[in-house]
Amino acid sequence: MTISFNQRTDTYLSELRYEKPKQVFQLLAELVQQSGLANPGAKFLDVGCATGEMIYYLQQRFPKILFTGVDNQLLLLNQAKGKDGLRQFAFIEADALSYRGESQDQGLRTRMSLPPQNMPMKSTH
Repeated sequence: MTISFNQRTDTYLSELRYEKPKQVFQLLAELVQQSGLANPGAKFLDVGCATGEMIYYLQQRFPKILFTGVDNQLLLLNQAKGKDGLRQFAFIEADALSYRGESQDQGLRTRMSLPPQNMPMKSTH
């Protein structure tokens, strides 16, 4: 069974988890808390942010962290940009392998997506 990017987009838009976060978001928040990484002004990057659900959850727990979301699906990013509680953060349309934004203190990645069948994989070497 092949899942296309359009199916991924439809899934994220139909399963909005702003109010009922995934368990992995809760676990990640605990790790951030325990590690002492939640310093005021710290910069976190969410690669593959989709609709910004993880940023939404984490910013409620850590309101002094500055978040940036990166995804290659504009429809998902537009959902994030329009969500109350996320408008103060940057959401950037970019490929995870080629993104060269400003320096971040921490990078977050909780999911992996396969590229469309007609998109060649890029090497980081």
